[in-house]
Amino acid sequence: MEKNSQDLEIIDEQGLAQRLKVELKVVKKAVKNGRLRPGRHYFFLDSGKPLFEWGPALIAKLHEDCLQAPPKAALSRLPAQNIPSPKEPGINRAYFAKNRC
Repeated sequence: MEKNSQDLEIIDEQGLAQRLKVELKVVKKAVKNGRLRPGRHYFFLDSGKPLFEWGPALIAKLHEDCLQAPPKAALSRLPAQNIPSPKEPGINRAYFAKNRC
C-alpha cells in the first residue's frame, strides 16, 4: 500500500527524534522545558507519554515556532538560507540544535 503524503502517523519521542535527525535527549528536553507544547505539538493517551501526529501540519508548526522568536545571537550566526522549509523531507539538524527549537 502506497503512503499518501497527507497521511498522519502517530509517533513517540524516539520517532520524532529520528525524523528531525536529532538525539532523543533534544526532544525530551524540548518537551520538558515547554518548547514543544501539549495541544500544539503533541498529545497524551493512556501511556502518559507524549505522542506526535507526524505530518505536514506538525512540520509547519515546528518551523513556525522556530521562526517566531529566535534568540538574537542565533540570528547573527545563522544565514537565512539554512532555515529549513516545511516541504523538505527532514529538518536541518544544525538549525534545530543551534536554536534549541
